[in-house]
Amino acid sequence: MSSPILSTAEKAARAGGEAIRKWFRKDVLIEVKPDTSLVSIVDREAERAVLSVIEKAFPLHSIVSEEAGTFDRNSDYTWYIDPLDGTTNFLHHFPFFCSSVACTTGTEAIAGAIYDPIHDELFSAEKGKGAYLNGKKIVVSGNIFEKSLIVASRGSSVEQKLKGLRIAEEIEPHIHHGTKFTGSAAMNLCYTACGRFDGNIGASLHPHDIAAGILIAKEAGADVLNFTGDPATFLDPDIVVGNRDMTSNMLKYIKRAVRSRRK
Repeated sequence: MSSPILSTAEKAARAGGEAIRKWFRKDVLIEVKPDTSLVSIVDREAERAVLSVIEKAFPLHSIVSEEAGTFDRNSDYTWYIDPLDGTTNFLHHFPFFCSSVACTTGTEAIAGAIYDPIHDELFSAEKGKGAYLNGKKIVVSGNIFEKSLIVASRGSSVEQKLKGLRIAEEIEPHIHHGTKFTGSAAMNLCYTACGRFDGNIGASLHPHDIAAGILIAKEAGADVLNFTGDPATFLDPDIVVGNRDMTSNMLKYIKRAVRSRRK
């Protein structure tokens, strides 16, 4: 049976997803934020739906949400929310986006849920209890690096996008199935956790992008490391995710990409 915190995370992610789904493939007003990322009324409606669930269940917990910002209530628990991860995909009618919700203490997520409303897939995990997709346990791919399909996420600025491309360019010649940029860091982590992707590289990401997804990937058996090779938390902007063979090889080529950039 799920704990009250995980149940709340799942309910909140579903509420955000339902708010998103009703707007899919409809015309919505788009705004450009200072960091050049996009936001719409859908992000804000989904955020209100998520916040309503969390604040009803845990009114004294702190919250960090992508659009509304930080609600610091001096609590040991902080919720990280990305009400619509993959806004650009959503606005282009590309069905790869989700609502992501995580409860954390310190630098560690203890429960997380990510809901894909188009495919009705709920990914969830609680610390020490495994990771699940619609109630069925999931595990990370055991594929080797050379035969892998790698997914990558990157920040929204031009320099951050170029950083991601340099890394992909370094890795691409060494793997059979290539590197994909999909536009949703949270979904990428879920797809890596259940073995649809073999490895995952995230560059210049935000805590709300990855707090839930990192926990889900870890609980599915993945190594989650930062670019220096140390265990990563959701506060690390640069991460690699996968089995041991995947992460060691991804880090090797990432270091080469960084060195070539400095020359």
